[in-house]
Amino acid sequence: MPSVTAMAVTDPPALWEDLGFAVEGGTCHIGSVRVDLGATPPEGASTGIAWWTLSGLGGPADLDGLPTRLVDGDGPPDPASASHPNGAVAIDHIVVSSPRFERTVELLQDAGLLLRRRRSPDGARPMSMAFFRIGETILEVVEAGGDGPPRFWGLAITVGDIEATAALLGDRLRPVRPALQPGRSIATVDRACGSSVELAFMSQPGTA
Repeated sequence: MPSVTAMAVTDPPALWEDLGFAVEGGTCHIGSVRVDLGATPPEGASTGIAWWTLSGLGGPADLDGLPTRLVDGDGPPDPASASHPNGAVAIDHIVVSSPRFERTVELLQDAGLLLRRRRSPDGARPMSMAFFRIGETILEVVEAGGDGPPRFWGLAITVGDIEATAALLGDRLRPVRPALQPGRSIATVDRACGSSVELAFMSQPGTA
């Protein structure tokens, strides 16, 4: 099954350290994913998640323009263990926004990513959404306005104790609130912190 093994983020390492991540040599490990910080985005791309690295696709694939690097193998390598002051244990989901939603969903499926479910617009979310399983992480594709290729938008990080995370980060974190997923809570990082990625922390399932 395809898995996310790594991603490159343009944020400076010191910013993520200030948000409670354990960073060494510009890199931190969150669950099975290595995050390389201080990356230079590809030409023409904006700041944020510059690219991701996937294993298990079995060859080149069209991911509708998402900057992607491929590695051999059917699963992620065992990363160096990391204990984060903010309690991070895994990347719960990666959010991608796409102005050409149906095309993106179709190409991701063609590439071998497993579509778990789709969500139609409703009162809570006035846009279509699709959810793919990629290793221990969920890829959440959200319909967006405008045109052009899809882009990486944000990350939700699972933590062991959301209240402890909130206490550590203080006003760098917006108030904890119920998540859309039943039995979970979420708190987003305030944009004033300066991250180029929309970051949120989530409680583990069944702990809200």
